[in-house]
Order: sequence, then C-alpha cells, then structure tokens
Amino acid sequence: MLSLFRRLAVASLLLGALLVGVPPVAEAQQGQNRSLVFRNNCSTPLRLLVRHAEDPRSYTTTGFYTIRPNTSTTLTQRGDNITHITGLPLYFFAESGGRTWSAGDVTVAFNGVNYRMVRANQTVSGSNIEFAVAC
Repeated sequence: MLSLFRRLAVASLLLGALLVGVPPVAEAQQGQNRSLVFRNNCSTPLRLLVRHAEDPRSYTTTGFYTIRPNTSTTLTQRGDNITHITGLPLYFFAESGGRTWSAGDVTVAFNGVNYRMVRANQTVSGSNIEFAVAC
C-alpha cells in the first residue's frame, strides 16, 4: 500500500511540474563538475584569480590568468580544463584598466598575498559554467 502511495505521489508531482512548466529534473543539475568559462567584457586585458570547487569538500585557488579584452576563455591549468561543481559558490578576484573586482566575501592567501574575492554570478551553459565582468 505504501509503495502505491509513493508512486501516486511521485506521479502527481511530475504531472504538476509538467502543467506549470517546471522541469521535474531541475535538481539533477546540482552537483555536476563543469568547465569554467570566463568572459572579459572590458576593453583592456584583465588579470583573474579564481577560487573553485572541483570536490565538494575543498576549494582550490588558480591563477593568475590574463584574459584578453572582449573575449571568453575556458580556464585551464597544465592543459586541463578547470572545473567547478554546480550549485556551489564560485569566487574570483580581477583587475583591469585600474578597476578591481574585490569584496569581503572570501579572503584567500595566494603566493603570499591576501586577496578579497567576489562571489561570481554563474550561468550553466551546456557542459560549462560561465561567469563574467563588465567595465
């Protein structure tokens, strides 16, 4: 009887999701490792430091990357794409043309210097997580 009740409950949730246009598997995208793609919307080169989670239990800091003006770049290290787990916060520090993207969200020591990092606005696009800055 309980099994029948569970089946009916799941079926009604799926039907309800279809009727209101909400994909029933929205949570399936949580927790997937995806490549990081950064967009520099500035007219000057940008230096970028990234704090990302390839593992849900720990974060890694990579950089500095130099990103050309008005370009998107897949971030790599030693030839491999840098990845991040969807649903977890992603942080960065950036400098371009005298402007700095820095905040007190997270402070990271990198090569003996403390950097105050900004929480990125992430967009999942296919197998990538995209984030950007605009000047």
